[in-house]
Amino acid sequence: MKMEIPAYCLASVFLYLITVSLFAKDQSIIVETRPAEKAAVTCFGGQELKIQLDVYGTTDKISILADLYQISTSLVVPVSKDLPVAENINLSENIKRSIDFTVRIPDVEKTTKFLLKYKTENEQGQWTVVGSTIVTAYPNNILNPIRTYGERNLISILGESKTLRKFLDSQKVTFESLGDKIPLDGKPRIILYEHAENDWLKFPESLSVSQVLVVFYSPPSGIPRIFSKQFGGGALIEVKMGLMDKLDNKPEAQEIFLEIFKDAVEQLQGKTGREK
Repeated sequence: MKMEIPAYCLASVFLYLITVSLFAKDQSIIVETRPAEKAAVTCFGGQELKIQLDVYGTTDKISILADLYQISTSLVVPVSKDLPVAENINLSENIKRSIDFTVRIPDVEKTTKFLLKYKTENEQGQWTVVGSTIVTAYPNNILNPIRTYGERNLISILGESKTLRKFLDSQKVTFESLGDKIPLDGKPRIILYEHAENDWLKFPESLSVSQVLVVFYSPPSGIPRIFSKQFGGGALIEVKMGLMDKLDNKPEAQEIFLEIFKDAVEQLQGKTGREK
C-alpha cells in the first residue's frame, strides 16, 4: 500500500530546513542585542528603529551586514538584504565593541514580527550568521478606535491629568475637560483621570449609571493590576501599571491603553444600551 505524506508535514520539514540555514552560526564572532534581555524589541511600523548591539570576537577587522525578514507561524519572507551594520571593526585589542544600528521597519497594518539576521564574511569568503534580533512592529493607527469613538461620544478628562491631556492631544483624540467635578447631567461619558502622587483631588462618592471612570495611577502603587468594580450606578476601572510615562513611544503601552478603553466602552454600553 502506498503511503502519502500529508502536505502540512512536507511544509513543516521545508520550514525546518529554512530555519536551519538561517541560523547556522559562525562561533568566532557573536552579535548580541543590548541589553541581552531585550533581544526582542518593539517599534511602530514605518519608522526608523535604533538597535544597540554588542559585538564579541578577536578578529582584527570585520564588517557586519543584516538581512531583514518578516516572520509568521508558517513563513519567513525576505524584506531587505545586505543592510550595512558596521564596517572594519577592530576586535584585536578589545574583544567587545558596542555599536548602534539603525534600520527602517516597513509599515504594517497589524502587529507583525520581523527578524534581523546579522552576518559576517569568514576566511573562506562565506557569509555566516552571527546573531539576530526579533522586532515586533505595531501599526501607527493603534488608537484609531478611540479617535472614532471620540468623534461621536463623550470622552472626558477629570482634574489636571497633564500626561493624559498631552497624549490625547498628540493623538488627535477629541475630549472635554471637566475640571475638578464630574457633572450630574445624565450624559453617557467615559471619564479618564490621571491620579498623581499626593493629588488633592478626591474621588466622587459615586457615579451615575451613564458614567465609567478610568483612573490611571502615576506612579503606580503596589502590584501592577487592572481592577474593575461597580461604583454607585456607574463603574470604576483602576489601572496600576505605570502606563503614563510609556504612552508616547511604547506601542505595547498604547495597545494596553486601547484595551482598557474598549473595556470602559463595553461597560458603558452595558449600562446605557448604547451602540458603538
